[in-house]
Amino acid sequence: MAQKGDDDMRVIRPLKLIALICCCIALLILIASVVTSHWLEGGNSFHEGLWQTCHTDSRSHKEECNATQRLWITACGVLVVAALLAVVAATVVTFVAWLSSRTAVTRKRRLYRTGGIVLVLAGVGLVVALIVYPVMLLSQLEEYRRQYDVNDWLFSWSYGLAWGAWLFIVGAMVLLFVNNEESNNKNEARGKMSYYGGKA
Repeated sequence: MAQKGDDDMRVIRPLKLIALICCCIALLILIASVVTSHWLEGGNSFHEGLWQTCHTDSRSHKEECNATQRLWITACGVLVVAALLAVVAATVVTFVAWLSSRTAVTRKRRLYRTGGIVLVLAGVGLVVALIVYPVMLLSQLEEYRRQYDVNDWLFSWSYGLAWGAWLFIVGAMVLLFVNNEESNNKNEARGKMSYYGGKA
């Protein structure tokens, strides 16, 4: 979609705009997932995130939060933060490409491709963390039960947000790799041919 005018006028590509919106949504969701401590919940007395573990004492009913001591959780946190930074970079690159002039077609394609590659890295890092987390948790579930005296465990909303962010990352990545420049140019050329043909 474009307006008639100067050659350097910006052309609005709907798919790339949707990709940019997906990047922004993924970024916001990932931030919420990283800063909250509800990746795992146990009953009403325990919840844990990537950086801290909170437990409510059954006698004093006071909640105590301490830094996470498990190395594998910290490793998952590092992967998620790396994915978050990659999404930030991809969002900036995509935004710059979207603002580029109409004549800089090669530059736009290069930037969109770069943004897509960065999102691939973000998606891989995030999905590795999302898979490692439950696998390692299941292997240490008995230790959790003994330490916190809780039998009912579930993955909570912070963990679900991370999966939601991953879906938006994949969607943005696919849209950035879709090359609709050539088809748009063909449609414009056909429109001009039909216009001049009808006028003759």
